[in-house]
Amino acid sequence: MVAPTSFFLDYGCHVRILEEARVLQKHGHRVTLVTYYLGRNLPDLEIIRT
Repeated sequence: MVAPTSFFLDYGCHVRILEEARVLQKHGHRVTLVTYYLGRNLPDLEIIRT
């Protein structure tokens, strides 16, 4: 999944991206989020920062 924003901050599209990733994980998908270098890591979510 690509997040064209500095993921994760507690507002707007960041919350939507997180919820989409959680739903995919719940349905058995392995999610890797690729995003900008700023932001906060979250437990149980693989994040690659550029």
